[in-house]
Amino acid sequence: MHALVLACVHRIAHPYDEERLIWTYDIHLLAGQMTPSEWDALATYAQERGVAAACARGLALARETFGSGVPDATRQRLAAAAGREPVSARYRRAGQRHIQRIWSDFALLPSWGMSNAAATMVG
Repeated sequence: MHALVLACVHRIAHPYDEERLIWTYDIHLLAGQMTPSEWDALATYAQERGVAAACARGLALARETFGSGVPDATRQRLAAAAGREPVSARYRRAGQRHIQRIWSDFALLPSWGMSNAAATMVG
C-alpha cells in the first residue's frame, strides 16, 4: 500500500504530472497486488497525508491505460478528498517552476516553521 502511494506521489512531484508509461505501469502492477483491506487503508492513508489527489490521478491513468482494477469505493473516497487538498493542487498547476515546487516542499516541513504568507508568495 505504501509503495503504491509513493508511486502515485512520485508522478506529480518529479516532473509535474508527466505521463510516463513506465511509472503508470508500476502503479498498475502495484494496484494488482492490493487486497480489499489494503485499498481501504490506502484511501485512509492518502486522505490523512493529503495525497488523495495524487493517488486518484495515478490510479486513474493506470486504469485508463492498463485496465487496472480499482474499487469504486476507493476511487470515490480519493476523489472526495482530492478537492480538499490545496497542497497537491500546487503540484498539479501548469507552468510552475521547479524552484516553486522545491520551496513548497520546504514549507511543509514542521521544523522550518514557514508562515502561510511566505508559502503563498512562492506558490
